[in-house]
Parts: sequence; structure tokens; C-alpha cells
Amino acid sequence: MGSQIHGLSVSEPQNGWIVAESTSSQVSGFFLSGDLGENHLDGAVAGDKTSTWLCFTRAHGTTATFRNVISIVNPDAVATARMSLRLMTQDGRQQGAPVDRELGPHGRLTQDISALFREPTAALPDMSC
Repeated sequence: MGSQIHGLSVSEPQNGWIVAESTSSQVSGFFLSGDLGENHLDGAVAGDKTSTWLCFTRAHGTTATFRNVISIVNPDAVATARMSLRLMTQDGRQQGAPVDRELGPHGRLTQDISALFREPTAALPDMSC
């Protein structure tokens, strides 16, 4: 859609996000992530409110068949968002040290869990909140 809406080249990799605003309460947000080769496409309907607490469920141990990529966006045009990310096991125990990050206005963090936490995730069980 980036090429259709904004005239971006589909032959060059793009990394970013689009803000769409509406005065109608009937418009819902969503996120979608994929590749140009159409080998991967994943997404879901996004909530209609910002939050100070989020839980990403069903992270799996590292395998060759999938990755655990987390994307977090700061939709604010002015303020910096400060985050403390914690990797939790299914029974609620924290695994490793928390990771603190700051996202500037309209900033985005997209990173695989194994790179974000720099802890071995191969032994992690199926996790949920």
C-alpha cells in the first residue's frame, strides 16, 4: 500500500509505519507485517486506545521455522515514550534482566526477542501472559 498511497518504490525495502487519522468512530486500526516476496504476512486489529501496559503472548523458543518479532510504536508527536520490557515465563517469573528503551516522537522499535533480550531463548517454553 505504500506504493499506492505514497508512491514509494516496491523494489527498495521499506521500514516504517503509517499514521491514519479519522473523525469517525467507525474506523478501526490494524497492523500488518510482511515481505515483498509474499512469503510472510501477519497482522491483527489494533486496539483503539494507547496503553501504558502491554503483554505480547505466545513467544516460542528459537527454531528455524519462525521468529518472535515485537513491534512497538510511539504515536505521540511530541513526547518520548520510556519503556521497561520484561521477558516472562508462563508461570510469571521474569527471565533475565529487564530491557529499558526510549522511543522518540513517532518512534518505532521492531526487534526479535532473542536480539532484544540477548538471553538464550532456545530453552524458553511456550509463554503467555
